[in-house]
This record gives sequence, structure tokens and C-alpha cells, in this order.
Amino acid sequence: MSSDLDPEDHKKRSRESVYVSVNAFSRVMAVIILMLVPGALGYFLDGLLKTSICVVIGFLAGMVIAGVGLMFVVRQANEDLKQKTKR
Repeated sequence: MSSDLDPEDHKKRSRESVYVSVNAFSRVMAVIILMLVPGALGYFLDGLLKTSICVVIGFLAGMVIAGVGLMFVVRQANEDLKQKTKR
């Protein structure tokens, strides 16, 4: 029986695939949170200060922060893929 058809190998690859998916999902959720929190803080400040500009600044800052975070996520995913292909 070849190793590609081994049931234990198939289970191991299946579990690894789930771990990779959960890891990617958690990274994307972290980026989404990084995008929304500054806007929510701006909304809160607007309520306290009776202004309407802090929410705009907060969401713009959130988009910049999320963009940087997304670059880190993509860089890490590329490094993970390179390590996996070296095996």
C-alpha cells in the first residue's frame, strides 16, 4: 500500500488542513477588528465631544491599520507556504 493511500496519512493531512483554515480565519478576523475598533472609538468620542469628525478619522485610521495588518497576514501566509513546500 502506498503512503498516499494510507488512512493515517489522510487523517493527518485533513487535520492539518483544518488547522491552517482556522489559523487563516483568525488572522482575517483580527484584521477586521483592527479596522472597526478605531471607528467605534471615534463614534464614542463624537458622542462625548458633540462632533462628527472623529468617526471619519477613526474609520480612515482603521483602514490604514487593517491594510498594514493584512500585509503582515499575507507575508506570514507566504512564509508558511514556502516552509511547507520545502518539506
